[in-house]
Amino acid sequence: MNNYLAYNNVPLLSCCIMAILSRHSSIDITRLSCLTSLLMNPEIARKATSYTNNIKFPAFIKTNRALLDTFNQHYYGLLPHYVTALSILIDMGCITIVDNLVRNDMQELFDDLRENSKSERLNDICKATDFIYSLTSQINTRTLINSLRIEL
Repeated sequence: MNNYLAYNNVPLLSCCIMAILSRHSSIDITRLSCLTSLLMNPEIARKATSYTNNIKFPAFIKTNRALLDTFNQHYYGLLPHYVTALSILIDMGCITIVDNLVRNDMQELFDDLRENSKSERLNDICKATDFIYSLTSQINTRTLINSLRIEL
């Protein structure tokens, strides 16, 4: 198991989900799982903060192929934690899921947490969120899954 899978998965995933939803009020649940898996990889999150916005997704994949070669394993390793994070956020009233869309219902809670965070990893995730989302916004979820080589 990789180091980034070992510690604080559910709290970090919960924050990662809320970081994505803080910029976009609702998102497809499958797409959200792909984006959170990208952001939960600390190397990808750190690299994402250094790119300019004019890079396209195929170039990002090609440049980071070595990091993404094990993405399928990473994705499936995080999936149980992702489901748990969604369940906790639903129980807390932070999100709702309707027709496969995850919707943000409590942005103030995340804003307060983000402003007072002392977690370098959470800060990297928050910084990388806009870049990763904009990088993938022009491609559909099926293309995203195929590009990341996620085997369903």
